[in-house]
Amino acid sequence: MIQRSTRGYRAHGPKAALALGLSLALGAGCGGTSVTGLVPAKGRVTLDGGPWPREGTVSLMPVSARGGEFRPVAAKFDTQGNFSASAFDGAPGVYPGTYKLGVECLDGEPGMDAQGKPTGKNIVPAKYQSASTSGFSFEVKPEGTVDPVFDVKTK
Repeated sequence: MIQRSTRGYRAHGPKAALALGLSLALGAGCGGTSVTGLVPAKGRVTLDGGPWPREGTVSLMPVSARGGEFRPVAAKFDTQGNFSASAFDGAPGVYPGTYKLGVECLDGEPGMDAQGKPTGKNIVPAKYQSASTSGFSFEVKPEGTVDPVFDVKTK
C-alpha cells in the first residue's frame, strides 16, 4: 500500500518491502557483466610490424564456436595494437571457438562532412578490413587465448 504523506510517497508493510527487495535483486541480475562460458580473448595487431598512428577496432567473426554461440565481437585496440574482446555488456571474453579477424583504423574522427560524405579515411588496406578476406584467424581455447599477433602490411 502506498500512502501520500507530507514528505512524498512512502511504502508500508512487509509485502511492500518484500516486493521492493525482489525487484532490486532481479534488476541487479539484468544487464550485468556475469556471463557464463566466456573466456579471455586478447591479442595484438600491428601495422607493418610496429605501432598505429591512432587507436582502431578489430572485429571478430566466429567460424565455429563451442555451444553454438555464434556472436560477432568488436574490440578497440590501442596504438600499440593491444586488444581485449568483450562479448556482452562489457563482460570480458568471448565464447571458445575459432574466429576470423578484420581491422579498421581511421586517420581522423569518423563522421560526415557538409556534403554527406564520410570523414576519416581507413588507413588499413581493404584486404584486412574484412574478417573474410584478411587471412587472420585464431582459436580461442576454453582456457583463453595465447596472445596472438597479427601484422597488417601496407607495403
